[in-house]
Amino acid sequence: MLDFNNKTLNELKRIDDNNRLAFNLTRDKLLETDEKFNSLYCEKNRNISLFLKTGDEKYNEKIQSIIKDIEDYCAFKHYENTTSSYVPKCNKCNDLGIKEADGKYCECFYKMRKQLILDTFPMLNVTPLSKVDTSIYEKSDEANNKKIIKVLNLLLTTDKYSVITIFGKPGIGKSYLAYASGNEYLNYGTVSVVPAIDTTSLFKFDFKTNRISGEDDLYEPDLLIIDDLGSEHYFDNINDTGLLQLLEIRQNKKTIITTNLNAKQLEARYHQRVMSRLTSKSNILINMPGEKDLRRK
Repeated sequence: MLDFNNKTLNELKRIDDNNRLAFNLTRDKLLETDEKFNSLYCEKNRNISLFLKTGDEKYNEKIQSIIKDIEDYCAFKHYENTTSSYVPKCNKCNDLGIKEADGKYCECFYKMRKQLILDTFPMLNVTPLSKVDTSIYEKSDEANNKKIIKVLNLLLTTDKYSVITIFGKPGIGKSYLAYASGNEYLNYGTVSVVPAIDTTSLFKFDFKTNRISGEDDLYEPDLLIIDDLGSEHYFDNINDTGLLQLLEIRQNKKTIITTNLNAKQLEARYHQRVMSRLTSKSNILINMPGEKDLRRK
């Protein structure tokens, strides 16, 4: 299951554990090989014990002075560790992704989650939607494609739309705009990409369990991109039932679908029930203009 939130927290903890281990190994080596470092470190620990035992503030002041001496000495010797104890890079979450002050996700969390999603779906490593250069399109198509970008932006930033289906000829930039939308949305939530051709059972509906295959992974992301709908192997009354079920379980989330099939072909393949859902109040079917294959430019 592609639970990127838990995956991110686990990855941050793994990195933090490794950093602490590396710090401890380096420190222990210095204790063995550097006499002055060892002396300062032992003196610090002795004063910590005295402070805990007596509560006398003079020992705490001595501790801070020794810590400063250790830092200065490590910096002078160009040691990798410049402190006597491990210090997390982020003082808001201690490198674990959740802020101690309010229990909310830290900036560290969002940065790591974005990178994990990009690593999982490398096709999202494109220009974000807000920076797409529409001059790549034919002059006659540029104005219409600017309107499509505006509609996609409404999907990403508002609740006006739930599903946007973009259809048109192969190679005119449908997938590119979908991926650009996905890149943009990484600033707001989780994104998953499902190339229909790679998942032949994508919309396979199991009548015994009343679920579609991979339902959890398809429902989990805040934005789901289904690329090249219609390229998957088709089984009558299985694909359309599964697709309808998917649209129902994701009705409160965001979905972008690209396809080479036009409206009539989509209805013939997936039947009226699916078409009715794709064109309902919160969903929109967009015909993307274009004749030339941009991939051949």
